[in-house]
Amino acid sequence: MVRVLQVVGRMDCGGLETLIMRLYRGMDRNKVQFDFLEYGEGRAYYDDEIEQMGGKIHRVVSKKQTPVRSILETAKIMKQYPIIHAHISSANEYFNIFLAELCGVKVRIAHSHSTSGLNNHLNTICRFFLSGTPTDYFACSSAAAKWLFPGKIIKNREYAVFQNAIDILNFTYNPTVRKEVRNKLGLSHEFAVGNVGRFCRVKNHGFLIDIFEKIHRIQPNSVLLLVGDGPLKKDIEEKVNRLGLSENVRFLGLRSDVPDLMQAMDAFVFPSLFEGLPIALVEAQTAGLRCFVSDAVPREVKITDSVQFIPLGNPAGDWAEKICGDGLSYERQDSSAQIRAGGYEISAAARKLQDFYLRHEKMLRGKGNECVV
Repeated sequence: MVRVLQVVGRMDCGGLETLIMRLYRGMDRNKVQFDFLEYGEGRAYYDDEIEQMGGKIHRVVSKKQTPVRSILETAKIMKQYPIIHAHISSANEYFNIFLAELCGVKVRIAHSHSTSGLNNHLNTICRFFLSGTPTDYFACSSAAAKWLFPGKIIKNREYAVFQNAIDILNFTYNPTVRKEVRNKLGLSHEFAVGNVGRFCRVKNHGFLIDIFEKIHRIQPNSVLLLVGDGPLKKDIEEKVNRLGLSENVRFLGLRSDVPDLMQAMDAFVFPSLFEGLPIALVEAQTAGLRCFVSDAVPREVKITDSVQFIPLGNPAGDWAEKICGDGLSYERQDSSAQIRAGGYEISAAARKLQDFYLRHEKMLRGKGNECVV
């Protein structure tokens, strides 16, 4: 059995972390086992399940608090593994690839999950140094690859697009489930607008509330279902109260029944500032939802004709008119065949990744890792 170190940060309930867990569940754990490098104190959302499946969690102090100690602890852990899989959503996370090379880790995967960051100058610097440091380059979309990887890697197509796959059967549109869940939520004829995402700047919830305020003027029986948690949740709750929408906006928190909640929705609104390739939009399309999406999201997310891109610079009223116009008249349908044809079935993605790990482990068998830090 080969043990692969997944470098994520924290295994909380976000899109990336959920993807990793879906892949993990799909592995033959007699052949491939995931271990996790997490930073900071306290248990994360998925930690219990990881340990139940035989995974190890290595907890390291935060780089922000004690950078030298954090680096030394990380290096000590990395040298135990032949393969590390570093999931990168911001440029400073590239440092883990550099450290793994110093530690003699033979297989170093850089996996890009974003198309922008809070410090793009730092990203430019990291791209310069990135060339040749990873042994393998993965990205959730071509746009995510171009954001992180050096021009030579892009030009020569030395990277692989690894789709953000889902369990298609769980999300496929089901009218019976829709009726049951709407009854549980107390929804009858309401127009249910939905969003699934962490409450952080990138997801642009403030603008989403502006959009919904306009929707509610056009369609007074509308409700907004918000699934997720995060540092900006309190700010958004306060904005909802200021606008007098507290009876119409429901904060549903972290949920394990996202597939069912999507059945209850009528339209999915996603005004993100940037994304790699959002898993929530793959899920929403599978659920047959009409999706209204920021033009800052990569076009690769359009797997079906249910996606409509709207310029992020357009006023909230324009978004609301399109959503109320197209969303109310849209006939929901089963899109699972298109999603599967696009390569987004989690079982196939897990097999593909497992085969990748095992091929590399076979080549590396008998070779040790010596840390030079």
